[in-house]
Amino acid sequence: MNLQELQGLLAQAEDERLEFKPHTQPGEAAKIIAALANSEGGNLVIGVDENRPVPLVGVANPQQVEGMLYEAASSLHPPVTITVSQQVIDGKHIVVAEIPDSLDTPHFYQGVAYERYGEHTLPVTAGRITTTSRRRLGEELIPADSKTEEEVLREVARLARLVESLNKQLSESRALRVRLSDLMIGGAFGAIMSVILSLIFL
Repeated sequence: MNLQELQGLLAQAEDERLEFKPHTQPGEAAKIIAALANSEGGNLVIGVDENRPVPLVGVANPQQVEGMLYEAASSLHPPVTITVSQQVIDGKHIVVAEIPDSLDTPHFYQGVAYERYGEHTLPVTAGRITTTSRRRLGEELIPADSKTEEEVLREVARLARLVESLNKQLSESRALRVRLSDLMIGGAFGAIMSVILSLIFL
């Protein structure tokens, strides 16, 4: 994110796609990232305190904050791929995490999914998880009677195992085709050499 884009964000108020924090801890950051990814994406801006007359407070160690944000995104299940950038405004270091609208929702932090409700990050109800999962994965993949987070998690895990199995079968199929092709080429080459040798030693 460039300086002009960040200044545009700073002119806005917090909403379902924008969160300001003067500082944050890994657990809190992970919940916000999960919520934004589950709610069409958005931005987490670190180093801004809306409750102060001068909201720009900055962060003391932007590199450390950047690393913490990447670790928080990686700690989710499934992980979220984010983009983190740094800018300096009035001598203050601001760190911004850009969270995409994920196609792999719902994302969980320590077994709980989160979503944005206005400017708030709150746990998602089991019914909302099921609805979100159906929207992303297709109605036929998750049974309509799945009502608990545990059931939805089991179904998501089953789908992940299915995809892994299909990928393995595809890889094995490709390897088999290569081996068969090598055998066919080798067999044809051997037959040709046999004919040549028989002609030489007639």
